[in-house]
Amino acid sequence: MEYEYKYFSLGMMVLFISFLGFVLENMWLAATRGYMDNRNMRFPFLLGYGVLVVGMYLLIGTPQEIVLFGKWYLEGDGRCFYYLMATVIVSLCELILGTLVEHIFGFEYWNYEWIPCHLSKYTSLPTSLGFATIITLFMEYVFPCAMRVFSKQDSLMTRVFGMLVFIACLMDFISSFRKMYLRHGPNERWRIERSLEEGTCRIEIQHRNPL
Repeated sequence: MEYEYKYFSLGMMVLFISFLGFVLENMWLAATRGYMDNRNMRFPFLLGYGVLVVGMYLLIGTPQEIVLFGKWYLEGDGRCFYYLMATVIVSLCELILGTLVEHIFGFEYWNYEWIPCHLSKYTSLPTSLGFATIITLFMEYVFPCAMRVFSKQDSLMTRVFGMLVFIACLMDFISSFRKMYLRHGPNERWRIERSLEEGTCRIEIQHRNPL
């Protein structure tokens, strides 16, 4: 099978989803912790989300068209299968990433032990099902439309711009993880906290010595 989209369009989708991942995590933090922060990065992009979702497209296609490893088509309605696969993939990726960060970087990247039905400190049934729901709906209703838009913008100028943004986000990712490795802790640069009692908003900027 030849995939429908070009590398440029897939790269733009990685950036688009990475930005949505940044927004999603801060919405989760605001709802559960009462604050938002930079999510360890300088730029508002979390490449892990973009790479995961686009990787799922390359691995199993979309809910409307299940294509395993680009070769085997799944006949019939594939939504349930896609949802199940998304749940398993999200759980495994969270478990692997969280465990690696703890052992290599020396701190807990996140902790789900406060959530009912957590499978480990880095994986829980509610969060995996929630992410799988979002991914399945996104891949069915948003992904095809967004990819058509990106495909129409395939000019030299947009290619150069997209490549520069992608390189900047990749360098930010590498730099941020390097800092977390050297500090053995998060790379928090700013935080916005909201006080429900006082109805005020406080912005805190973290000043740290560069490494």
